[in-house]
Amino acid sequence: MGDGVGTELSRALLALRDAMRQVDVAARTGLSQARLSRIEQGKSLPTEDEVRELARLYSADEDQVDELVKLAHDLRAGIRDSRLVVQRGNTLALQQRWNRIEGQATTVRSYHPVVVLGVLQTPAYAAVASRHPVDSAVVASRVRRHERLLAEPGRRHLLIQTEGALRQTVGSAAVMTEQLDAILAAAEAPNVELGVIPTNRPLDLLVGSGFHVYDDTAAVVGLEVAAATLTEASDVAHFRGLWDRLWEAAVTGADAVGLIQRVAGHLRG
Repeated sequence: MGDGVGTELSRALLALRDAMRQVDVAARTGLSQARLSRIEQGKSLPTEDEVRELARLYSADEDQVDELVKLAHDLRAGIRDSRLVVQRGNTLALQQRWNRIEGQATTVRSYHPVVVLGVLQTPAYAAVASRHPVDSAVVASRVRRHERLLAEPGRRHLLIQTEGALRQTVGSAAVMTEQLDAILAAAEAPNVELGVIPTNRPLDLLVGSGFHVYDDTAAVVGLEVAAATLTEASDVAHFRGLWDRLWEAAVTGADAVGLIQRVAGHLRG
């Protein structure tokens, strides 16, 4: 964004101020002159309330006020998103944040196009997915946490897998057969609802990344080397909408179980 965090916004506010002196603006708004100077230089991003107050003081019409407030909102959201995108690896702080989100959710909606969802993974599958030995502490901790999440009462898990992910031989045929049996066992739990999107089901959308929606308060989108945690209402609603459309394309209940059994039978054969 140019040479500052909000160049477009800072230039617009500076143009609106026109002949008013910074010291007079500071006196009438409560902003310090130093703070106002940093905003106008694009070195500091004002809050939406500050933008609204400044624009009205500068006699902007309501359409201009709304446009500038929206710009401030979008800029601040962009900065938050950039911080999220670079949350790489499995740092303690990041894991603690995910644990809080998971622990507080009463309904978790999950989808992945190419990988068996973490809460369903066996140790052998998790070892391949995490690139750690099957007997490592990393795999053991991961599997224990997912087993605990599935078993906790009062939380629903609505899970979508693609048939393609289930047919992909990860590790070996034996590993995948064990994994499919584990998915079938998990599907019997009263708090788990499983959907599978058949490979021959026509889709009018493509979602290339796995994601989780926690109630309607947060969405976590997985990437190869990072993860983004989104809490903006519009972002969460976007991923909830994607999940709803994917669920409509999936077979569920006995149909999903039958499909998985056929895939497992093919592997055994």
